[in-house]
Amino acid sequence: MASFLLTVNIIELTKDSSVNLPCNINPFISCTSIINSSQGNIFGFPNPLLGIAGFSFVLATGVLTLFGAVPSIKFWKIFTIGTTLAILLVHWFIYQSFFVLGSLCLYCMVTWSATWPIFLYSIKNFQFRIFNFQFLQKNHLAFLVSWYLLIIFLIFFRFREYFLN
Repeated sequence: MASFLLTVNIIELTKDSSVNLPCNINPFISCTSIINSSQGNIFGFPNPLLGIAGFSFVLATGVLTLFGAVPSIKFWKIFTIGTTLAILLVHWFIYQSFFVLGSLCLYCMVTWSATWPIFLYSIKNFQFRIFNFQFLQKNHLAFLVSWYLLIIFLIFFRFREYFLN
């Protein structure tokens, strides 16, 4: 939903560059600054389209398995590789937002928050023959909570001037 709403906002911004988007909350939470940056379309099209495609695929996979489909091991390998690429891209976006652009996108943060558990649980539920993820599998909730707390801490640290005023 966040990817879809951000895409709608991009379309609105394309029609009228002076429009004030609802996700522009304050000086450091500003979707417009992210959308207008080169990081906003790293593959030549708006990044939220990746989210729409990726999350639709995850949702379809969930619905199919809920109704009894049993995907092959090859499918789960590809799925896990996809979620791994997604989380790497998310961390690149986080770095870009925090330390290069100096602003955050509300919808992007929702996407970050959703991508991490998808990645974590795809690894948790899949047995790699190359890597031993037993520690991660046993402590998945602690990893998830720690990641969320780390991102919250980084937001408060990086944008502390907005919180201290």
